[in-house]
Amino acid sequence: MQVHLLEQRRLCLWAVRARRIGQEASACIGRQANGLGVPMLYVPLEVVMSKYYGESERLFGNVFSLANDLPDGAIIFLDEVDSFAITRDSEMHEATRRILSVLLRQIDGFEQEKRVLVIAATNRKQDLDPALISRFDSIIAFGLPDDQTRAEIAAQYAKHLKESELVQFASVTEDMSGRDIKDICLQAERHWASKLIRGQVANNSAEARLPPLEEYIKSAKQRQEAQLTTQDRNKSSVFMWKPSALA
Repeated sequence: MQVHLLEQRRLCLWAVRARRIGQEASACIGRQANGLGVPMLYVPLEVVMSKYYGESERLFGNVFSLANDLPDGAIIFLDEVDSFAITRDSEMHEATRRILSVLLRQIDGFEQEKRVLVIAATNRKQDLDPALISRFDSIIAFGLPDDQTRAEIAAQYAKHLKESELVQFASVTEDMSGRDIKDICLQAERHWASKLIRGQVANNSAEARLPPLEEYIKSAKQRQEAQLTTQDRNKSSVFMWKPSALA
């Protein structure tokens, strides 16, 4: 994904039907940072939330100050921003309210000549404070991978599968994310390794030591069944970013 940041100064990427952004977002944003030649400052919830009065706001402010001080600019990635930026119309803890106020001030206070880009991630867009959403310029749907992309992702982990097998694997992983496919492949390999150790399958060739397509399909179906039991299957995830002349 390429973005012309001078033309699109604030951007929100909406991951439609994704269950959680997690590592996929970090990897995607990391690639953006590498492409732009700037560091990424990753700010997960547990880093900024403190039990001590005023500490969370101070930590938040330090992150933004550091980004502004870096000569080449930076990308600030706020993971699970809904944890501290929910709407103020709802019941909000006082500490959370203070953090939201700091976040709004920091976004508003960016020096326009600085090369700083803010990206926030959430799977609860509907709960975000409207004042925060209004700070970002646009929302773009970010869908799940299609058949071809799922096959390409699987090829990175199941390198021994034939092209026709990858196509077949992609057909049974509809509505799954790249992270899902990675986990499926790793799970299939673990199950197959366990069978080899227990002597449940033949181990008389190099090919026999690698999981067959059927093992990957079995792992995919198990993951689908597990996902059907979750209540947040259809929740949306959101990437939001606000750059300050980062180009």
